[in-house]
Amino acid sequence: MNPFSLHGKVAIVTGSTKGIGRGIADVLAALGAEVIVSSRNQADCDRVAAEITSASGSRAHGVVCDVGDDRAIAALVAEVTRRCGGIDALVCNAARMPVLVPFGAAPDAEFLAQYETNVVKTLRLCEAVVPSMKSRGGGSIVIISSRTGIRPAPQQLAYSLSKAAETHLARNLAQHHASAGIRVNCIAPGLIRSDASSQVFDNPAAIAAFERDIPMGRGGEAHEIGGAVAFLVSPAGGYTTGVTIPVDGGVAELPRSPGSSGPTFDATRR
Repeated sequence: MNPFSLHGKVAIVTGSTKGIGRGIADVLAALGAEVIVSSRNQADCDRVAAEITSASGSRAHGVVCDVGDDRAIAALVAEVTRRCGGIDALVCNAARMPVLVPFGAAPDAEFLAQYETNVVKTLRLCEAVVPSMKSRGGGSIVIISSRTGIRPAPQQLAYSLSKAAETHLARNLAQHHASAGIRVNCIAPGLIRSDASSQVFDNPAAIAAFERDIPMGRGGEAHEIGGAVAFLVSPAGGYTTGVTIPVDGGVAELPRSPGSSGPTFDATRR
C-alpha cells in the first residue's frame, strides 16, 4: 500500500484558485484525490478544476464559496456531498488577509473581522463537514494558519492573533472529534511564493532581507505546503492529530540572525 495514496478520497480545498491553495490542490490531485476547487469566483474555480483534471488525471470540480458566509458554507458542503457522495478531507486555506499597521493601531473592527472570518467561520466550516466524515468512517481536516501565529508579527497584530487562535482551534477540534476518526491539524507556512508575495520575491533587496532570517536561506514554494498537507490527509498521517507544523524553512524554531528585527511583511498566503 502506498501510504500517501488518496485514491477514492474527496478533498475540499478553499481558496484554491491560486497561491498556496492551488499548490495544495495540485498535490492532492496528483496523489489521486477527487479535489474540490473553491473560491469566491465560479469561473476561476471551473478553470482551475479543468486544469487540474487535465494535468493529474484525477477528477476536480469547481464549487464557489465565500468562507465568510454561513449560507455559502452550507451550500458548499451540500453541493460537494451531492456531486461526490461525501467528504474525506477539508483544507481550510481561504482567510481574511493581514493589514499592515503600527503595533496596536488596527481598529477594533479589524480585530473582530479577522477573528470572525479566520476563527469563527473556520470553525463553522469544519463542523459542517463532520457529519459527512463520520458517515465515511472518519476524515482529516487541515487548517492553514501562518508563522505569524507562532512568532510575533507586530505590524499584523490582528491577523497574527487570529492565526494563533487557529492553532488552538485545531487542538480543540482534534480532541473533540478523535473518537469519530476525524483528525484535525494545522500548518503554519512561512514565506511562500505566490501572487501576494511577488512584491518580496521580485524585489532583490526585499527577498535578501527575508532570506537572512530564514535558516534554509530561501522562500518556499506552494507545492511544499501541499506536501505537508498530503501527509496529514493521507494514511501516512493516520496517527497525527492536534498538532501545528511550521513549514517555513526553520524560521519558527530557530533564532533570528543577530541584529535582525525580522520581516515586516507576511507573504504566507495567496
